[in-house]
Amino acid sequence: MNLSSASRRPHLVVLGDILVDVVASPMGRLLRGSDVPGTVRFRAGGSASNTARAFARLGGRATLIGAVGEDGWGRRLTAALRVEGVTVRAVTVARPTGRLVALVGPDGERSFVTERGAADYLSPSHLRDGWLRGASARDQVPTDPGDTMRSVREKPVTPHL
Repeated sequence: MNLSSASRRPHLVVLGDILVDVVASPMGRLLRGSDVPGTVRFRAGGSASNTARAFARLGGRATLIGAVGEDGWGRRLTAALRVEGVTVRAVTVARPTGRLVALVGPDGERSFVTERGAADYLSPSHLRDGWLRGASARDQVPTDPGDTMRSVREKPVTPHL
């Protein structure tokens, strides 16, 4: 059932990563010190971003809270999420927007290299009460079990999905 057919669209607030994913899929086996043909794609990523985007595509109202850098990637990622129907509460910090490189083997197995950048600099002082208001449910995508996650957990929300 598409969520948009419900009489009241549920509202999910997600707290977590806004990253650019660089996905490299070699056409053959990688050998140390070699060059192999393949594909390289840039994608909007981060577990929290992916969750919010998927929820919005299903017809729900999604709000994403995260941190991006003062750079082109941060601007492009937040714009792309808004186009997908996600309300983005992106805090801009003086670090580069987070990046993740995914190496996908011929068998589909994935290995990752992550530069978390701005994603690690969201703090409780950045959060605004109004950002959580009206939520049917919240999802804290676990990245750092620090103060930011604890401060959100202190304000429980009863899911109504």
